[in-house]
Order: sequence, then C-alpha cells, then structure tokens
Amino acid sequence: MKKQINFRGITFAVLMAILVLSTQSWAQDDVNSYKVGERVKYQDNSKYDSSTRSYPVVWLEGTIIKLYPEYKQVVIRWDPRADYPSYTHDGVSIYQQGYTMDTVRHIKARIADKPEVKNGGADTPVNPAKNAMKDKTDGAKTADTQGGTGLMTKEEILGYMRSHGYANGQPKKDAQVCKDLIEQMKRRGVKEAFQGAKDDLSPIFENGCATFDTAVEEAAVDNQGPPPTIAWLSGTWITYVIGGTVDTAPGDGYIHRQNESIAKLGFITISTNGTYTWKVDPWDPPAKYLKGTYRMATPKEMGLYGGVGIVLKNGPESADWVVFKYQSRVPNKAERIEVEHIVSRGGDRFIGWRK
Repeated sequence: MKKQINFRGITFAVLMAILVLSTQSWAQDDVNSYKVGERVKYQDNSKYDSSTRSYPVVWLEGTIIKLYPEYKQVVIRWDPRADYPSYTHDGVSIYQQGYTMDTVRHIKARIADKPEVKNGGADTPVNPAKNAMKDKTDGAKTADTQGGTGLMTKEEILGYMRSHGYANGQPKKDAQVCKDLIEQMKRRGVKEAFQGAKDDLSPIFENGCATFDTAVEEAAVDNQGPPPTIAWLSGTWITYVIGGTVDTAPGDGYIHRQNESIAKLGFITISTNGTYTWKVDPWDPPAKYLKGTYRMATPKEMGLYGGVGIVLKNGPESADWVVFKYQSRVPNKAERIEVEHIVSRGGDRFIGWRK
C-alpha cells in the first residue's frame, strides 16, 4: 500500500533521498579496489521473513575468485552456508556467483584505539592515497600473473601461440601451451571466434592444438562473450529437442533425406538458490513437473567451456543433466543454453531459449 506524502514532507523526503544517494555513491567501491583471493561481504536477500513478509537484505562473507573490471562485476565463492548445505563438501563451499559492485563491500578491519597525539601532531598517519595506489598496483600484478583481463581478441590468442609455442623458429608441439591458453580463454572470455580462411591459424595447427582438450580454435567458439555466472543461467528457458538429418534408401531407386527438425517441449526454471523446476513434455500438468537441486559442474564436465555450468540432479530418465551457455560461430541473437545427458552428452540433448 502506497503512503501519501503531504507537501510539508516533500522537502524532508528530497533531503533524505539526496543523503541516501550520496551514501550509496560513497559506499560503492570500484572493482579495481578488490583483489582475487580477498575476503569480502556480499548482499543476499534470498531468505523469506514471514514476520515482515519480505526478503530482508543481509551481508554474508565469501572470497573473490575473479574480477571483471570491464563489466563492473566480481565473482565470489560463498563461505559455507547452513541454508544451502548441498554446496558444501568437506567444509568447503563450491558455489560461485557474480555480483555487481553495489552488492559487494570490503570487510573493514576493526579500527584500533587512537594513540595519544604526541609532538603536536607531527607524527602524521600513513597517506591513504598512497595505500590506495599500492592496492591498485597489487591488483594489476594479480591480473598480470593470471594472463590479463577482459575479453581476449583473436590477435591476443594468436600472439600467445607465437610467443609460447615456438623455440628457435620451430613449433614445440607442447600440449601444455595449448591447455594454458585455453584456461585463459575460459577465464576471460573471447571477443569473437575465428572465421576460417580469413584468419591465419597456422600457429595453432602447427603446434597440434586440435585434440580433445587442446582445441584452441574450438575453445574460441565456446567462450565468446564474458564467462557466464549462475545469475546468467538463472531464469526460465523454453526447451526444444533437435532431430538430426536422416537419409533412407527404401528401394525405390532414390535416397530420401529428412532434414534436421526441431520441436518445442516444456521449460526449465533455474533458481539461484540451488533448485530447478523442469516441465519435460509440453502436455505435462504441474503435478508432473520435476523439481530438484543442482550442483556446480566440474571443469571436466565443462570441457572447453569456461564460466559457470550446473548439473541438474535426477532429471528425466532419473539421470543428471549438465547445463551451460550455448555458443556457435554465428553470434547468438538470443540467449541460449545447452542441456546434455551427463553420460551420453551430445547423444541425448535439449536446447533452451530464454523465455
């Protein structure tokens, strides 16, 4: 129910709004003021309070594992939480989520009692501007050791291969060079995929970067755009099944081809609290919807894909299904996910477009 404000209260309301905006502006720190490995607090309002009939905001603690200055976001690994026990294994949380800068803050150290001022105040405190510069320098060093920040360009990828893949002008064919490059691509994301003959891919192929876990060109396709977070995967996705192209020879002298087809099914709703709802078939009533929990996909299950993927537990066929952001050589005009059987993978799959 909206409250009516009388004219005498307008001035007070405006002053309060200015105060709140000023406070928010002051409290929101730049992404470069944070460092990978830093313990921070993040904002959460996922718990319903029946007494107030609301979702109150609380501040919980976690650890920064990735920085995305260009998107003004950080990725935080939660500390173990009693309200989400499925994310904790051997006392360590595996849950990661991206947060904008207005939902993150530094953990402030307790301010010690001020010492007695001596010598007329000549003993001045440490220059805060100098400390800020030191933090920024440390952050830059962290970024350098991780191989840079921001979406990788094709020039960066090929430059990496030229500088790390050769010795005395000859390709080293060192699979680890390919794998290390792919890890950077998965962490940072890629600006655009290679376009066949338009790009000189000889540094990649001369070094044999084309096998299952060394396919640099394929990794460039799979990691276009910023690495997805659990926040990106959350929401409702309309699911479809794709039928492959089938050739038959019934004996009439002709080969008949049935081209790839697509059929609409139900939907999958992924929540950020670790649960999902899956309407498998289009005719399923709500009573038949599958409801369960998910876990974070392992690096092995993600393959060449970076960012966050999840595994829906006990889905159709009582099996687990891995879900991740779908990519292709043609930039996606709509957001799309891939849903694959955890064992057969591409042999049993669905696709989903955001509702």
